[in-house]
Amino acid sequence: MVNRPKQKLVALSILLFFGMIVYGQERPVAPEPPWADLERELRQQGLKTDAESLVAITRSNVSEEKRWTAIEVLGLRNEQLAKGTLLEILRTGETQLLKETAALALARLGDQAGVLGLEKFMKASTDPERQVFMAARLAELGNRSGYQYVVQAVSGGVTHLRYISVGALVAFLPLTGDSRGSAAERLLALLDDRDAMVRKEVLVYLPLAILKGLPVTKVRPIVQKMARSDSDPAARELARLMLISWDEASRQKR
Repeated sequence: MVNRPKQKLVALSILLFFGMIVYGQERPVAPEPPWADLERELRQQGLKTDAESLVAITRSNVSEEKRWTAIEVLGLRNEQLAKGTLLEILRTGETQLLKETAALALARLGDQAGVLGLEKFMKASTDPERQVFMAARLAELGNRSGYQYVVQAVSGGVTHLRYISVGALVAFLPLTGDSRGSAAERLLALLDDRDAMVRKEVLVYLPLAILKGLPVTKVRPIVQKMARSDSDPAARELARLMLISWDEASRQKR
């Protein structure tokens, strides 16, 4: 039910932007806001998506998935009028998913109760994937309290956890600098991960990582090596396109 983090969509949009520049389309279409797909899902089911209607959905007896979607949209759109309802969901006997989602929406609305709720749920969870997800969302809000859970996921032997940790590491880049053990160091190390799926995920996220402060000078030699000799053909091609986009961007700055 839970969609991929919106940062993945941003990363893909940036990569597409670079690709359009490389292949001659100078004015790519601006990406949609992160709540656009969620709104469409609700409208396709005959539901309205103005703020008042979304609040009503969260209070109704519709499916958990529809309520989750409405809560997500309210938070992403910064609908301040939803605070009271979201607090009620957070504090009452709702399902764990809805409580976590309400906490995230409140945190996005600037409510400290949401931040505290996310921290509480993250620490209490026994699901490493949910811990990484909540840690990344907190990092987007400038809170690095969940970094330990991302480190555990990156350092472990579970490929899927390393894969989902890529986006989380990008979220932590502005919070951990580039010292030993930082998100930057761990992200670069994943470019040499034994699993091609993880290496490709890092390549997809690199444009966003660079926007968040990862130095191109540190990344470029690794990407050049991948473009020449990575064992996975798709990873080699992604690395090659990344190098082309950097060269084109450099030429445009001259």
